[in-house]
Amino acid sequence: MNLSKLFQIQSELDKRILKEHGLEGQDLLDKKILALQVELGELANEWRGV
Repeated sequence: MNLSKLFQIQSELDKRILKEHGLEGQDLLDKKILALQVELGELANEWRGV
């Protein structure tokens, strides 16, 4: 797996989302942290540990 390529693709997606939703120049750190916490919660709910 090429992580450099993955990070590049994610960066391009982030920029496109910011542009399409008119979010350029806004501080989105709090919202990104919340989104990460939600995703981690969903992962914990789905994970069936052994």
